[in-house]
Amino acid sequence: MLKNVLFHDRPMWMYQEIFWGEEILFSHKIISLMIMFVVYPSTVLIYLGRFPKKTIWKQGGWITLWVLLYIIVEYVNLRYLDLIDHFHGWNIWWSAAFNVIMFSMLLLHYRHPLWAWAGSFVTVIVLWILLRVPISVLEHNL
Repeated sequence: MLKNVLFHDRPMWMYQEIFWGEEILFSHKIISLMIMFVVYPSTVLIYLGRFPKKTIWKQGGWITLWVLLYIIVEYVNLRYLDLIDHFHGWNIWWSAAFNVIMFSMLLLHYRHPLWAWAGSFVTVIVLWILLRVPISVLEHNL
């Protein structure tokens, strides 16, 4: 949600509805909110609720499974359904890297919230620099 506020005028990706529910899901904001309030909480509950407690290999496999699932969904939406567009240098590889970080941070937050907040802050700064986002984007949207 914070990304939507901070990058309102410079989106990295946008959702669009083209073939069903055009009367309901008519904009990026509505689709984003639906995803944030339905898809993400459901994902977190399943991901953390069934996270393996045993070996590091099973844990790594679980993270990999969810990263791949998210990437496959995004790829299908991007290439075949035309439901998402990427902008300003964002691409499927950035999404893949972000998903790895996101699912790792979810686990870290579950176990050590303060470390996750610190790691997330560092991640945002690194992405800001790597994606060459001008500071004027932040100044304009705050």
